[in-house]
Amino acid sequence: MAITDELNKIDPKNDHLLRRDHYQRQLDNENYFINAFTKNPTNPTNFVQAIYIHGRRGRTNEILTAIKTFSPLAGQDPKNLTLIKNAYGLIQRWEDKALIDEKLTTLTPDDYAPWFDLAQTRLQLQQNNRATQALKEALTRFKKETESSSAVNIIDAIRTNTIFDPLREHPEIKPFLEEAEKN
Repeated sequence: MAITDELNKIDPKNDHLLRRDHYQRQLDNENYFINAFTKNPTNPTNFVQAIYIHGRRGRTNEILTAIKTFSPLAGQDPKNLTLIKNAYGLIQRWEDKALIDEKLTTLTPDDYAPWFDLAQTRLQLQQNNRATQALKEALTRFKKETESSSAVNIIDAIRTNTIFDPLREHPEIKPFLEEAEKN
């Protein structure tokens, strides 16, 4: 904030102090949410806010600390585990994310979303064979129109997301895409 005071001395006609006040309010708000997570780390909303704030600032170590704080308190709740795996994805900790994705496929085996997420994570890890199997599981569940926590149309995501380039023509995946195109 000292820089805005200096700018105001050099150029008093501009609104440098307004900018300083804005930055201070933003910092105060961030501190409020970080303190809320510190006081109540079991609250998923506080966890998400802390991850968001640290992520905006590129504070990878603080994100890991928040994950390590929240994880033991999260239990086996699929929603909490989804928050954790998304935080790992934010900082590209694919191996850690894959472990949570796998756990979610066992906790909610009929839901296509965890299988789809696992496929994406496996692709990030360049484990194409394992990604193919996970994607096949996701497409099978999606085709059956099983209820999901996700509203993502995975057919469109597979067609438009470059991460799926290695799998689109795979003989176990291509029939699902062709069938969807017919419908």
